[in-house]
Amino acid sequence: MLMTRSMSTPPAPRWKRTLDQAWRLTRPSLGLQPPDPADELESLRALCHELVADLPESQRHVIGVVLLHARGRQDILHLRTQLFDAISHQFGERVARERLKRLDAALL
Repeated sequence: MLMTRSMSTPPAPRWKRTLDQAWRLTRPSLGLQPPDPADELESLRALCHELVADLPESQRHVIGVVLLHARGRQDILHLRTQLFDAISHQFGERVARERLKRLDAALL
């Protein structure tokens, strides 16, 4: 009689399981369900609109079109450079860095 075993993946190493448990204890939000991607994307879009609210309308329009077509966090991350350029040309690099700190915190 032939015994067949199904291919199963080995469990994660003990150190990795322990590390995961420690992360869940220190950051309870990691143990809960992840945020809804659609809600997160909308909040990132709203934040980007806030960052460029006082730019000239032509620049806001271009950034708004790009934001409208963004499908995820990665698209917003790629928009970061354009945001920095637009803000720094209008108000200077220091202001652009200060404003984009908020976006960087939201993307983490």
